Amino acid sequence: METGTTLSTSPKKQQRTNWLASFAGLFLIFVLVPLLVLQFWVIYIAMAIVGSSLLLVWNWRKTKTIDRLEILTLIFGLTNAVLYFGFHNLFLLTRLGCVIYTLLLWQVVYTWLKGEPWTEQYAKRSVSLEVQQDPLFHETNRFLTIVWGSCFVVNDVISFIGSGLWFTIIPLALLALTAGGTPALAALYLRTKKHA
Repeated sequence: METGTTLSTSPKKQQRTNWLASFAGLFLIFVLVPLLVLQFWVIYIAMAIVGSSLLLVWNWRKTKTIDRLEILTLIFGLTNAVLYFGFHNLFLLTRLGCVIYTLLLWQVVYTWLKGEPWTEQYAKRSVSLEVQQDPLFHETNRFLTIVWGSCFVVNDVISFIGSGLWFTIIPLALLALTAGGTPALAALYLRTKKHA
């Protein structure tokens, strides 16, 4: 039985719950970004700190893992709190998209070079230990990490070249498309490899 399951939980419901848990950090970003666009700085800072802290505690209690994305969000929330309240500085808040996508891309490259693809930490939450030990699991996550890395590169370029509503919405749409398409891309990749 996987961590956090109960005997009455159906496998399909548990898989959906685990998949949602895998993307909890991205859901928080989807909530936070509109606050940045609307320039609700104080609400953004409070939600970033509280939301990422709650997600870190929840993940630790459920999976005994700490999520890099939520740590990054917490660090940004705390850094922005110091800059905004301590120095009345909006520098990071007004350039957050570019900074976040650059750091996410750095995480992708770092984990790739380290040998554990970036998506693997999230995928482990939604599959059994038996699946995690299959070499195809690791290979699939290498492919998905390339997809996510490409998403972050495109979003970084968009955030760098402009600002405003569309330069925020387009990267969010691409993130949503990538997150929503990840299970289908993984399944397609697995089918391709099994038939090769």
